[in-house]
Amino acid sequence: MGVIAQNNGDEAAASRIYTDILNNYPDDAGSRARLAEISRRKGDLAQAIQLSREAMFRDPQTLQAYKTMMQVYYEQKQYSLARLIGLRAGKIADSDPEISYTLGLINLAEKEPGKARVQFKKAVESRQDFLPAHYQLCRMAFEQEDYQGAEEHLRRILQTNGKNADALVNLGVAYKGMGQLDKAMASYEEAQKVNADLPELNLNRGIIIALKGDPEKA
Repeated sequence: MGVIAQNNGDEAAASRIYTDILNNYPDDAGSRARLAEISRRKGDLAQAIQLSREAMFRDPQTLQAYKTMMQVYYEQKQYSLARLIGLRAGKIADSDPEISYTLGLINLAEKEPGKARVQFKKAVESRQDFLPAHYQLCRMAFEQEDYQGAEEHLRRILQTNGKNADALVNLGVAYKGMGQLDKAMASYEEAQKVNADLPELNLNRGIIIALKGDPEKA
């Protein structure tokens, strides 16, 4: 019930449930780990670390505690500690996409994009619908002008949310980069149905219209 409430965005209700569990079962590690993650999201990083440590002490296999602690250290820019915790977490669940994703963010922060890309790819291989890693891989593909690669990740994103206007605009940019102007315009038209007020939408439509020879309309 606590996890359902947390996943639905009702962290207050989730906290009450987890606290009630601890009042009745003081040695429960899972509830402490969940409360640690809620504390992290609220910005109470010291409390998040403390609860994570308490959870690990009671059960060294509590994966959520490792992931929360790893994220806290990353947010504090203590990258070596974050990586160490991530490697320990990987011994519990090597295929967890959140671990690979955070390791990728650490690599980016340390200016190692090649290593970051490996971790992001591992995340999406573990779970095809893990959108944060697809966003990062899409951004990296655009930076390298790999428009076909960007298209692949954007389509994965749109499979989960076909009404994502930003993704539709970026898909049009990818098509434009591949010289497929009609497909680009079709993608922009889909984006307009979702959000006609995006400045990026008007800009990119103007670029296509100019390329097609109508500068005044552009």
